Amino acid sequence: MNQPLVSVLMPSYNKAPYIGEAIESVLCQTYRNLELIVVDDASTDGSWEVIQAYQKRFPYTIKAVQQPHSGGCAARNKAFALSSGKYIQYLDADDILDPEKIAAQMNVFTGTGEEDYVANGKLARFYTSDYRKENLFWQPSLPAWEDITNDEWLKLGWISHITCWLTPRRLIVLAGGWDEEL
Repeated sequence: MNQPLVSVLMPSYNKAPYIGEAIESVLCQTYRNLELIVVDDASTDGSWEVIQAYQKRFPYTIKAVQQPHSGGCAARNKAFALSSGKYIQYLDADDILDPEKIAAQMNVFTGTGEEDYVANGKLARFYTSDYRKENLFWQPSLPAWEDITNDEWLKLGWISHITCWLTPRRLIVLAGGWDEEL
């Protein structure tokens, strides 16, 4: 069976100490039909040079562009406009993905890109950059079948971080992208 393309969209602004590990976490995915779009938002700390080095090593996987400093929402929208995937994975330049993350979430989709739902996953915080299991602090998660209101969700203090989502492209189109005024 052909695997649908997943576009990983990464905005970057002054994340030179972290972006290499974020890119590596995409390259190490067990789900192989990926493209990575990195939009550098006018970094001044050497991030662009790190991004370019990866793009030169993986030119068929990584697309990288710069834009005038416009903010994360504008960078995400630009990355989306440059992407081709039926499914979208947002990844901030200082976050990483578990190697099985995209493969596990693609198992809940039909592969058509026409689904009306987002696959969500667990969030972990690392006490060190060595992300072995004993260094993880896992956010507890509510069962997916719990039907609670947005207000109840917020009162519980639960979050659903952008990195946890895998989203069919059409839902992002329907939502109208990111509000660049934020």
